[in-house]
Amino acid sequence: YRLKCIDVITMLWEMEKSEFTMNEHYMATNRRKYRALVDKILSGNDLDAKLEGLDSENKAALRSLLGSLGLSTEKLKLIPTSSTYDDEAIDSIAGSLAYVRVALKRFQDNVPLHIQYHMIDKFANECEDVLKREFGLFQKSPEEIHHFFQEDTRTEQRRENLARRKVRQERALELILDHEKRVWTG
Repeated sequence: YRLKCIDVITMLWEMEKSEFTMNEHYMATNRRKYRALVDKILSGNDLDAKLEGLDSENKAALRSLLGSLGLSTEKLKLIPTSSTYDDEAIDSIAGSLAYVRVALKRFQDNVPLHIQYHMIDKFANECEDVLKREFGLFQKSPEEIHHFFQEDTRTEQRRENLARRKVRQERALELILDHEKRVWTG
């Protein structure tokens, strides 16, 4: 059963290599959610707004620093900012994250079902078949199969002896604790 189950789970994994979902609503909802998340992350990188927010003293210090490196503020424009990110790339990131979420959910739902079916249920069915075929269980009356569940005489006597010993030992412990309590409390 284990090997069949591993084969089926491997097949599920292989099926996930091609992007596909019938759950368009869940996909669209997640795409919007991840688009908003990516936009929020990128919004803190608006270099143009940060440069405009500098006072003249800080702008002069920045120009001086860049000048000492042989650069100008125009070179800073080459650093990507939220206004220069490609909208298609952001959509692609959001779509990829959404699809991973959809596929993960599908995988999380299907793998336990396949384990249940291919290992547990099939084993239980085979056990039931053997019990029916070999022992005639489920086809005979309770009186006819009672002997399968009957304790043999030796085991029954041993169990009864152990139960009596347990009661005797519990009573002895109770007496010892009682005596100890009386000795210490006077």
